[in-house]
Amino acid sequence: MSWWQLTVQCTCDELEQTEDILLELGALTLTLGDARDEPIYEPPVGTTPIWPDNELTGLFEQTR
Repeated sequence: MSWWQLTVQCTCDELEQTEDILLELGALTLTLGDARDEPIYEPPVGTTPIWPDNELTGLFEQTR
């Protein structure tokens, strides 16, 4: 089986909408990464910090 991978850069404010769009387009999985090399060390318990600039990668099944 073959796959397509699409990576989009977005800000933290655009992240949720970008995730929704990729899922609507048929992404089977999404991976979030740091677009600038700004590490997050030991976030407080119960928090989910997000980088200011992100790379969001969607994996799509290749149909052609």
